[in-house]
Amino acid sequence: MSNERDRYFAYGSNMDPEQMDHRGLAWDGAEGASLAGHRLVFDFDARGRWLGGAADIVPDPDGTVEGVLYQLEGAIAEMDRCERGYLRVEVEVVGLESGRHLVTWTYEVVSKGRPMAPSEVYVDQMLKGARRFGLSEDHTQMLEALRARGHEDLGEHVRTLRGLAQAGRPLTGEELAHHLGIDTGRVARLLSDLDEWGWLEPGGPPSSWRVLPEKRERAPWILK
Repeated sequence: MSNERDRYFAYGSNMDPEQMDHRGLAWDGAEGASLAGHRLVFDFDARGRWLGGAADIVPDPDGTVEGVLYQLEGAIAEMDRCERGYLRVEVEVVGLESGRHLVTWTYEVVSKGRPMAPSEVYVDQMLKGARRFGLSEDHTQMLEALRARGHEDLGEHVRTLRGLAQAGRPLTGEELAHHLGIDTGRVARLLSDLDEWGWLEPGGPPSSWRVLPEKRERAPWILK
């Protein structure tokens, strides 16, 4: 039987219930909720998985963070294995529809880094939850603006890269430039980032690249 400690407040990519399902985290109810006294930041280096920064919350007496409050079917400890680099903390949120004040668990980044723009695909996960569970128009517009802002990383091209990664065949820098519609100089920078983050298969020709099979399986753009 669930108890009130089995609630979980998601404010990042777990706002998307499809991601919760993909991770094997069973839930039997959810609603939009807000957390006062905090603000949303992106200070967790998640380039190895999300190609950009991941969400965190920090104290701010004037701030409010909106997210999705899940009623978990299993124990909250099952979430811990998915939230490495985060610390589980207890907070009080308010249901946007019910108006109820509820004590719940959420997660904060342990080693906070410099702010880092999230990738387009990461923000897309957040937007799915925001729209499905009726978060405020202000919060949804903030996420849409964040998504549209763009930044110099692979997140801008993730839809094209989704198909290329699934294909798994080596591509030359010239082919990649053609697929993405960018110049070869920028391709070189993107490939350098991928290599640094451990996404590329070692030992291949220096003129071609291929995403590692295990990264293709974990890549967020093939969750769909």
